[in-house]
Amino acid sequence: MRYRDTGVDIDRGHEAVRRIRRLLEQYQPAFRENIGRFGGLLPLAVEGMAAPHLVASIDGVGTKTRVAAAVGRWDVCGRDVIAHGINDVLVQGAYPIAALDYLGMGRIVPERVEAIVRGMLEECTRHGVVLIGGETAEMPDVYGEDDVDVVAVVIGLVDGPRMLDGRAIRPGDRLLGLPSTGLHTNGYTLARKLFFERLGWAPDRWLDECRMTLADALLQPHRCYLPYLKPLLDRGLVRGLAHITGGGLTENVPRILPEGTVARVRLGSWPVPPIFELIRRLGDVPPDEMLRTFNMGVGMVVVVRPDDEPEARQTVEDLGLPVYTIGEVGPGSGGVVYE
Repeated sequence: MRYRDTGVDIDRGHEAVRRIRRLLEQYQPAFRENIGRFGGLLPLAVEGMAAPHLVASIDGVGTKTRVAAAVGRWDVCGRDVIAHGINDVLVQGAYPIAALDYLGMGRIVPERVEAIVRGMLEECTRHGVVLIGGETAEMPDVYGEDDVDVVAVVIGLVDGPRMLDGRAIRPGDRLLGLPSTGLHTNGYTLARKLFFERLGWAPDRWLDECRMTLADALLQPHRCYLPYLKPLLDRGLVRGLAHITGGGLTENVPRILPEGTVARVRLGSWPVPPIFELIRRLGDVPPDEMLRTFNMGVGMVVVVRPDDEPEARQTVEDLGLPVYTIGEVGPGSGGVVYE
């Protein structure tokens, strides 16, 4: 019996690694030697930092891969997993410096691996991040033949005095919402079961409400907020950040609130992308379930002092992204109150 008879083809794995090496030589030639090492090496310079901290986050794109598989658009999964990780370290004030990936699958398809890693490298290069290593695992006894799990670790660096931990947030602070592009990387199991299983829609079905196909609506990229927030962080305008992922506004905003406060969010103060209204209406999903499952059009919440709100808003809008004042922090016992 040969290994490939069990479903694990070492030659396909080697071909995938060769393709990754070519991508690294194209995008990050100074770090191509990390291929083959047991651990990725990244030179670190922290001159001028009083108390440097590395911040690491790990997450995946979940079952968005199922939608990508249906239409053969794998690069979006690579871009999304890096953008997601960058946003997660950013909320603690850290700027991303490095990433590692994990790709688990039932069968290695070199072209598929190449597309995913290309998406990762494009997003890394766009934001000054080095992809220092990764693992591609072919496990037919764990994953189905066409299953793919896309996961990444993003590592950021922040100086201790600039770290965001929510302790600076006070009642009266404003909550600014930065728009998402759609579902980002959360709520896909519900969305897929509704559209593809219950309704039986095809990925290429045209959605008049969204002015695009169903696949396009579901595969909108996870927005990376680093370009919009870095100027605010550099100027000390931010008191807190919440990345709105699984759990929605309901569960993510309270994670950054200090004791004795509550987030008061005004429904209707920002535009909700039509894909969410479709899900709510066609799936008969209760409003509270929508708010704790999906981002509902707000991908990042920025907490600022009232006096800093005009400058923060103008800075982000000058970079081409709308800003919505969606509420404020009030005295209370935690959580989110919708008004």
